[in-house]
Amino acid sequence: IRRAKRTFFNEIIKSSQDSQRMWGLVDWTKPRRTNATMGLVRADGTSIDSQEELKEAFQNQFTPSNPREVDLTFIQEIPQKPVRDFPSISVRELFEAIRDTSNTSAPGPDHCGW
Repeated sequence: IRRAKRTFFNEIIKSSQDSQRMWGLVDWTKPRRTNATMGLVRADGTSIDSQEELKEAFQNQFTPSNPREVDLTFIQEIPQKPVRDFPSISVRELFEAIRDTSNTSAPGPDHCGW
């Protein structure tokens, strides 16, 4: 086993020297990262240990048995905007507009990634 480990690590070191990955070996000298995840707990601090308990906790949190009444009369008070005509857009115009965009770029404010 020791010989296999030594051979493995020697191969890692050799491949790092041949390429420009020398700094990748620094990670091998550091202590391993500890697991940063935490278990889910209820409001009283007890842990959730099964899927059934998880389902119950989510149900109690997001769909309580006594939901509050919602007063929807404010909707009638919102002023309505006039309907505007929308100019027609041809398929050709659409293709011309997105032709030079990158399909690997991050989405913009409208959350559309081209």
